[in-house]
Amino acid sequence: MGTLLVLRERIRNGNGEPEFRSDAWFKATAYSRLHANLTEQERKIVSYLKSRGEATRKQIQEALGVKESTARKYLLSLQLKGL
Repeated sequence: MGTLLVLRERIRNGNGEPEFRSDAWFKATAYSRLHANLTEQERKIVSYLKSRGEATRKQIQEALGVKESTARKYLLSLQLKGL
């Protein structure tokens, strides 16, 4: 059940199916297209959020060293990309 759920979500999110291999061991490799569409600043925000779990706009603004309007622009862009 869990594997099918992962497959459905990956396809729904545009990441496609993982690559499955079986020799003496079973291996599944899942590639993400997420970072392919992100700017360097957006990647930094995603990394920051992954490490902290959550953050305010002000925290992101300070972490990146940008103005409030710039932080808002980055966050809006991430939201429009479905993140």
